[in-house]
Amino acid sequence: MSATAVPSLMSLSAAAGMVSALAYWAADVKRRIANDPARDDYLSQTWFDQPRIYPQRILEDLPPGDLRSVYPLIQLSSALIASAPNEAAMLRAFERAAGAYGHGDQSAANARLTEQARYAEQATTALLEAAALAEQGAAELEGDEGTDATPQPSLERRLEEVLPDEVLAALYLAGISVARLRRHKVRPGTRSDMVTALRSSGEAMNEFAIALRGWDATADARRLERPPTGGRFVIYRAADVYGWRLVDLEERVLLDTGAVFSTREMALANIYEVSESAAEAEISDE
Repeated sequence: MSATAVPSLMSLSAAAGMVSALAYWAADVKRRIANDPARDDYLSQTWFDQPRIYPQRILEDLPPGDLRSVYPLIQLSSALIASAPNEAAMLRAFERAAGAYGHGDQSAANARLTEQARYAEQATTALLEAAALAEQGAAELEGDEGTDATPQPSLERRLEEVLPDEVLAALYLAGISVARLRRHKVRPGTRSDMVTALRSSGEAMNEFAIALRGWDATADARRLERPPTGGRFVIYRAADVYGWRLVDLEERVLLDTGAVFSTREMALANIYEVSESAAEAEISDE
């Protein structure tokens, strides 16, 4: 039976469509975790971008049907919305920490790793919740005595080709963009196929959450750390201005600019300028 033939199935099909679209988005974030390089903007704070997607709104625009099957999928959508942006922010913070280590900026690396840890914990909590909700949704669908869908050819189709216009409109009003509805492809299946997919996704999210909680991000970021050579630059603050010192491996001061920079960024930029000029400078007698 389809959502077009049975209006009470519209909310269920909308909830399933939303979970599918959000799961694809979340999977794309996870693929980036293994592939993205260190970033040079490591002095920038990492912010959380909250998407404007409101799963509950689909219940306002469609016949609710049996909410025992629909509501866990609505909650699962909310958990995915909480997880994916936190994962993306965690990834940016980690890349910035790696970039800071690569440039020898320990202070910036520590700040970005603090952000990474916060976003990782929030993502882990949301993932574990999503895993539990996926299992709950599977159990509700499995126990539902409704008529299953007629098996469809195993071909991928765009979401906008599978769902009726009323359902697509409800998804759009809930915050799923038209571009995402047009881009996302699904493989139409039966109720039992959905149960299997939910259980498989739940297990995968649970495994990812456990791996994320055990991730030593500091050790991975420090792989790009610049090893000490002949000394180090130390940025210091005096009142509301900054300066820097060059010290050798025994912490003896070789050069001190004095506190003459109005911001830490200006002091850091001067360090880069001096170190690059010194590396290329010639030695001569006056």
